[in-house]
Amino acid sequence: MSPARLVLLSTVAMLFALVCENLGAQALTPRVPSTGPRPIQTITLRDGTEVNLKFAQKLTSQGAVVDQPVELVLSDDVKVLDYIVIKRGARVLGTVIAGKETEKKRLESKTLAIRVDFLHAGEYKIGLRGEKVAEGKRNKDAMVAGTILLGIPGLIATSGKHFVIPEGTPLKAYVDQDIELPVLSN
Repeated sequence: MSPARLVLLSTVAMLFALVCENLGAQALTPRVPSTGPRPIQTITLRDGTEVNLKFAQKLTSQGAVVDQPVELVLSDDVKVLDYIVIKRGARVLGTVIAGKETEKKRLESKTLAIRVDFLHAGEYKIGLRGEKVAEGKRNKDAMVAGTILLGIPGLIATSGKHFVIPEGTPLKAYVDQDIELPVLSN
């Protein structure tokens, strides 16, 4: 045998011995699951996606002040292609845009409206757009009592509308811009 072949065979034998030794060590060592971050599948929540909300508090024209924060919650899971990206119950914040100018005003506002600002989904803050204007109701009992006691002036004084948005009132809002979110489940 030539010297070059001998060197080649001894090199191959050494590599084979190292591989066998390494495989034997791995067989004796239990596998530890990786604790590093797993790759997360993300999906794009598109601008204009409809989001169903509901009020988490009652608002009235007697108490709502302009620029007051309003609490809402996500009433349904948000899905993209059958994948859930935001779970029901996520916190949503809005702002009163029409109401009393200050808390010190005794008279209630003649209108009540809110604007939806954003939704919290874990570490993500998702911009939303949407508004709700309260529907007015007349207090018939006060109107009857005012008319009996004061006549026509009592009717006029008590015939104003009282605006209310009850807790649990549904509201549709829309995603304000595209955002990449991790898939929670399918």
